[in-house]
Amino acid sequence: MLKALFDVGMERERQINVEGYDEKHDDIINDDCELAFAAAAYCIIDYQPKNAERLWPEGWSDIKPKDHRSNMVRAAALLIAEIERIDRDR
Repeated sequence: MLKALFDVGMERERQINVEGYDEKHDDIINDDCELAFAAAAYCIIDYQPKNAERLWPEGWSDIKPKDHRSNMVRAAALLIAEIERIDRDR
């Protein structure tokens, strides 16, 4: 489990530092649970790609799937971003 948690943390760091998806960005763009929908899309992309595309938030750049494990790591990092956003909104 520790490797999985580490990998999710590293992905979240990448999202922030490489992609620029920091707290301000997440707070601005996420009016309709977009982070959660993006996470769901990554969870199902390997099995239901058309449904994943439907879940993907409108206006976001295209979903960038990788291998199944990497997709799950990305999904978990997006869920953490959503949880952090909820915590800031309290």
